[in-house]
Amino acid sequence: MLLLKCEESLLLLRKELESHIPLSLKVYGAMLKILQGNPFHQEILVDSWPNFNAVLVRPQKKGETSSSDTYMNSYVYFFKDPTSVPGSFIEAIDWTQAFEVQGLQCFLGEILLDAANVRHTSTEMTTLITFCQDKETHISIPNPSRGKEAEIASLTLSHAELVDKTWAFGGSDCSLQYVRACITNSPSRCCLTQYSERAISWALTDQYWAIRMAYTLPEYRGKGYAKCIVSSLADLLRQDGRPVYCHVEEDNEPSKALFRSLGFKEVTSDKLLWFHSTPDAKQ
Repeated sequence: MLLLKCEESLLLLRKELESHIPLSLKVYGAMLKILQGNPFHQEILVDSWPNFNAVLVRPQKKGETSSSDTYMNSYVYFFKDPTSVPGSFIEAIDWTQAFEVQGLQCFLGEILLDAANVRHTSTEMTTLITFCQDKETHISIPNPSRGKEAEIASLTLSHAELVDKTWAFGGSDCSLQYVRACITNSPSRCCLTQYSERAISWALTDQYWAIRMAYTLPEYRGKGYAKCIVSSLADLLRQDGRPVYCHVEEDNEPSKALFRSLGFKEVTSDKLLWFHSTPDAKQ
């Protein structure tokens, strides 16, 4: 795999990826972050250049990330031709540490499982539904039924512990640091109570520009805060020329209903593959 370093090559790749959305969404989102200053310290590799088939985004090897930090040890991929996966692609992944791989072409799951078995690593794999909002979509930001009690703002680091505590994949030092990185380097929206500035509903974006961690405190649900937050964040992303998309667990009916009500459409071409690998401690 070849590392793309110069901005000219990255811009050419960005243009090419735009013609393959939505399947290239994850890589395209990472590309935008890298061109924005690369706050999440990622790098892009291709199997050949300028005529490429495989693209892999991986963390830069700076020695700053814990070997058990799957949030930052994250890889995303895209293939023009799904029937051709170069061996160098698998070798470009650091199998000595815990990591995750995400992509909208689920065929890679079996290839990753075979590679994990050879390397004696523990794995977990699942799929999620992807929802996207078209560039032309315009949804008026709804007012919550008790909107006078709250105002829309961006999340701050003071909210990080609450976001991490309520996140299904949170609750660790690594997840808290990841939440802080997302709040610091990516757009977010929250509803704050008017007087205490307590966050009661929120959503943020990650290193791939995906909307995630949407949550409303139980006592404030059913009042329209989630619709307000997600629509506000989607509008911000769209105005900035960013992709507007998210991933939802297949059994999460409330979230699916929420995004559909805001004009998000399900990507039926393929689901999001989420692959997790951890080295076997006995090896």
